[in-house]
Amino acid sequence: KPTISIVSNSISIDYSPSTNMVNIQSFIDNYSISNNYDVTPTITFTKDGQTYSGILSVGTYTVTIVINGNENQNQSNTVQFELVVKAIDPEYTIPSGLKATYGQTLADITLDAGWSFVAASTTPVGNVKDTNNFAVKYDCGNSNYNVIYETVTILVSSNGL
Repeated sequence: KPTISIVSNSISIDYSPSTNMVNIQSFIDNYSISNNYDVTPTITFTKDGQTYSGILSVGTYTVTIVINGNENQNQSNTVQFELVVKAIDPEYTIPSGLKATYGQTLADITLDAGWSFVAASTTPVGNVKDTNNFAVKYDCGNSNYNVIYETVTILVSSNGL
């Protein structure tokens, strides 16, 4: 019976933005799936009952490796393990230079695309000449990336300057 050697029963890797998905061949090359026959293994990746080939996005996959027997050995062997593809932080720039007029609320402040205030939009920006900090979050809208939480500063004036 052929033997199959793998690194672990559960492997975690980061999502790869350079190719926009994790490449399966890269996975095979990097994790040295080996066997004692000169036979190419059949490798399948499944998630939620669906089989994936070529590319993987964020999620937990069951990896099944099958090595069939060869002309000298009729037996085959199968092994399964879990592969977790983890989300990564996107590239982002924290909004800066934010200004408001006394009496405005967070709803009146325009943030860059993907950014939003954590507090309710009805939250007042604060008093004149105060510099107020507010929590914001950045969601690029792609599940392969983490949501980012940061703090922005808003300078409040009486005339909006």
